[in-house]
Amino acid sequence: MAPSSSSVQSTLLSPLADLAANCAAFRHCPSLPDDAWLALGTMRALHDQVSGRAFLQQIGAQRAQCPGRGHFFETLKSKRRLALCQQASAHVARLLIDDPFSSLECLRDFDLYAADGHWHGAAVHDAPIDASKRATGGRPLLRP
Repeated sequence: MAPSSSSVQSTLLSPLADLAANCAAFRHCPSLPDDAWLALGTMRALHDQVSGRAFLQQIGAQRAQCPGRGHFFETLKSKRRLALCQQASAHVARLLIDDPFSSLECLRDFDLYAADGHWHGAAVHDAPIDASKRATGGRPLLRP
């Protein structure tokens, strides 16, 4: 199900705030600004609409800047926008993998582990390992 709450959307899109202008591939595009394009692409990935056309019809009324169908699909072919997307993705990935505890001197001599501790039974479509299906769960994160 697609997120509908504006607070959920703003939370999910918050890492993109002012990001486009800091990317080397940034360019001023009045018809569909790069930051709006990144947000629109993120929302497209999160929505459950099967086609891009259906997505635009659904989200068009909710967004201040929503391109027409033709313009939207043309921007998806842009090599510059692909580079912008890759640069923005690398920045967001760094936000997710940077170690916020590395600057804390009191933790310098400790290994930190993090996991939520839940496990799920194997899915019907999971391939057996050594003739049996295995439960899946979150791997602990380690910082040596």
